[in-house]
Amino acid sequence: DSDEMILRFRDWMFENFGDTKEAFKVLDRDGGGSLTKPEFRKSISRFGFKGITGSKVSEEETNLLFESLKPSVHATKIQMEDMLFLDTWEETPEPDLDFLQPVEVTRRKPWKAGEGKKCGPPPRDSLAYGKCLPENL
Repeated sequence: DSDEMILRFRDWMFENFGDTKEAFKVLDRDGGGSLTKPEFRKSISRFGFKGITGSKVSEEETNLLFESLKPSVHATKIQMEDMLFLDTWEETPEPDLDFLQPVEVTRRKPWKAGEGKKCGPPPRDSLAYGKCLPENL
């Protein structure tokens, strides 16, 4: 899940580098002001970022994290500005749905011709709707 991966990455950055700016400076090994996917992968692996499983970050996890951090689907690099949201970003708590309770639904027995009163059901848009119901409802 990308939220969990971003939270783990953010916590790792804060523990190891203090904040996003300092982390970016360290991860941007060539000092170019941006991180390509290969540079990002090498840097987070080199500095010991662990994936969701707590072991060495996988290529799949690195790709998920990189795609989550870059500014658009067409971008090929991450710049510091793209990561600054991590300084204030927090996980969205799960909504409390305890107030939702199951509702018991009861069905009426369908009307059959010849049951009860000797009239058929009137059209739904009729003012007489519901006045001639089978006796056994």
